[in-house]
Amino acid sequence: MARAWIASCSILMLAGCVSAPPVSYDLSALSATPNSYGSHKQMVIAEPLAIEALDSERILVRSSDHSLAYLPGGQWAARLPSMIQARLVQSFENAHRLSRVARPGDRIVPDYQLDCEIRAFEYDPDGAQVSVEIEAKLVDDHSGKIMRSQTFVQHRPQASAEPKAVVAALDAALSDVMSHLIVWTAAAL
Repeated sequence: MARAWIASCSILMLAGCVSAPPVSYDLSALSATPNSYGSHKQMVIAEPLAIEALDSERILVRSSDHSLAYLPGGQWAARLPSMIQARLVQSFENAHRLSRVARPGDRIVPDYQLDCEIRAFEYDPDGAQVSVEIEAKLVDDHSGKIMRSQTFVQHRPQASAEPKAVVAALDAALSDVMSHLIVWTAAAL
């Protein structure tokens, strides 16, 4: 009887420890766009800065009382700043507006550096929306002078708290931000 009880307790403890891991999600880059002109300039895109709550694999939930939590059942496939940097590089490459786009440390001599800060990348269940806010600075790599800076903000309605739906809305908002960011950068070159 004691052995049966110990065995059943062991099984219950193991069952409690085994839970389905959260689903990992990726973000999309913008598709290739036909372009009538391109610059011979080169640019590096630094990994964006972010507060600690955003500098993780977890999907941020910010309620109207400014409390922070993370979305259960879903996570990013990598740290959010790293993912956004990768999608920015890929989106700029697909836009064909510059001769070369890379990360710092890649073996190019850049004319410009794009510095970004992720200020919001979150789901607000009280407001039933997602928000993406990225501050961008285009820096002349030779002089260190900030050529221009701008904040790009997108909100998308999102009533469902299902991870797949929240991620789709965040991905769409990021695509809008990246599209505006590419046009804004190209206007300075």
